[in-house]
Amino acid sequence: MQPLSESGLDVAHEQLLQRLDAAAMSSGALTDPDPDGDAFRRFLRAYYETATPESLALRDDVTLLAIARQHRALALRRQPDEIIVRVTPPALGERRAVVETVARDQPFLVDTLSIAVRAAGSAIDWSVHPVIRLSRDADGVLTGIGGDDAGAAESLIRLEFEPLASAEAHA
Repeated sequence: MQPLSESGLDVAHEQLLQRLDAAAMSSGALTDPDPDGDAFRRFLRAYYETATPESLALRDDVTLLAIARQHRALALRRQPDEIIVRVTPPALGERRAVVETVARDQPFLVDTLSIAVRAAGSAIDWSVHPVIRLSRDADGVLTGIGGDDAGAAESLIRLEFEPLASAEAHA
C-alpha cells in the first residue's frame, strides 16, 4: 500500500497534482476571466483528484494540462438542465477520437456514454470522470469550483477512443 499524503491521496498522486499545478502556473494556462489562476488551479485539482494514478501516468503533464483546460472551457457556461456533448474526431496525425460531456451528475452517465461509443464500433482507450461541485450564476456562467457548498455536483466525462469509420459515425 502506498503512503498517503496530508490530503488523503497516495504520495505519487499528490506529487502529480502538484506538478500539474506548477505547470499551470508557468504555462500560460491561467487566462481570463481568471487572471490570478486560482479558479483554474482548483478545477485542475478537482478534475484529476479522483482519477487513478495509473491512468494519469498514461498521459504526460502537458497533455493532462491541455485536457483539463479544454474541458473547463467546455464547462464555462451551462444551463441547469443542459447536457453539453462535444465529439471530436481525431485530428491529422492523432490516433484517438474524443467525446467530452458536462451535465448534472446522475447515475449511469459513464455507462450510457461507454455503451454508445462501443455501439458505434469503437473501443475506449482512456477516460477521466470527475464529479465536481460547480457554482453558476443565473446565466449559467461558472462562478465557483469545489467545496461542499460550492453548488451542484456536475459530471464531466472525457472518453478517448479508437476512431470511427466515418464523420457520420462521429456525429
